[in-house]
Amino acid sequence: MWKNFVVVVLVLHLDTSLSEINECQCKNRASCDKRYQVMFTEDSTNQRPGFVCKCECEDGLVCCRLNNVTPPKCGFRNRNGVAGFGGNQVNTKTALFGEFPWMVGVFTGSGRYKCGGSLIHPSVVLTAAQCVEQLDSYVVRASDWDISTSSEILKHQDLRVNCIKIHDEYNNKNRQNDIALLFLNDSFIFGVDINSVCLPSPMNFPIGNRKCLVTGWGKDKYGAKGHLSSLLKKIELPLVDSRDCEENLRNTRLGKKFKLHQSFICAGGQKNKDVCTGDGGGPLVCPIGEEDKYQQVGIVSWGIGCYNENVPGVYASVGYFRSWVDQQMRRRNLSTSYYEY
Repeated sequence: MWKNFVVVVLVLHLDTSLSEINECQCKNRASCDKRYQVMFTEDSTNQRPGFVCKCECEDGLVCCRLNNVTPPKCGFRNRNGVAGFGGNQVNTKTALFGEFPWMVGVFTGSGRYKCGGSLIHPSVVLTAAQCVEQLDSYVVRASDWDISTSSEILKHQDLRVNCIKIHDEYNNKNRQNDIALLFLNDSFIFGVDINSVCLPSPMNFPIGNRKCLVTGWGKDKYGAKGHLSSLLKKIELPLVDSRDCEENLRNTRLGKKFKLHQSFICAGGQKNKDVCTGDGGGPLVCPIGEEDKYQQVGIVSWGIGCYNENVPGVYASVGYFRSWVDQQMRRRNLSTSYYEY
């Protein structure tokens, strides 16, 4: 009988020896939750630092991930990706598979991609209110990289949104207080490819001119000629001081009387480097302390067009809303430790 040999290399920020790991096991397909099933690709034989997950399965059995390894604390970026998948991308604007474990996609119940979001708990997603203000059913997808295919090395996980909490003072005309929490019907299985992002402490605002990263599947051009990206993008953007941002935005169609609301922060303003339609709800993250550790400072909210010089993008300030997030979590008896550092 033919056997399927699967090797999957997983990268964790853990000091765990190979002999202590028994991460995969051959199981009947019916007895292995599809979220645990590991797929084989040629790239998966590229060994990287970390540990190796091996399965030698007979026909009819699948290699099933076991959930017996604790993922690192929040906010760790896999700079080299996971298992070498997507590691040969020449375009530095394209993220690697598993590079940002907190990144999720928000889809409508019919399967249409809607927005980005970030994991702050195995069963809670942080996103923009504008993404979920319409009455619809929503599904959140984690461990996704190429939204046009399902043939990635680790199967993505889909969970239905059970409850939506939009900020009570959200204004859909000017996007003030543009924040929402999605409470899921189950918990994502955390691992090297899925983990939470860190959040800043309450009223902790980032300092301008820091280099931060934003991720999403948004359009490459503004308007009808733009197309969503199938691969997850990453863009490095500088933070912009709120006063400078307000002044720049006054030079647009917003006019000289425009005032930037205190619930917003700004980033970008560089030509051909920006977020665009479809990136809404996605995380803007900045490095903190340890190498490759990040906190989410913003949620993609709005802008005047896309990719224009001296026109920064506007983000909901996570530090401004941190107390609100904590309050919503405690009301549901959910731990805040997943995003604390």
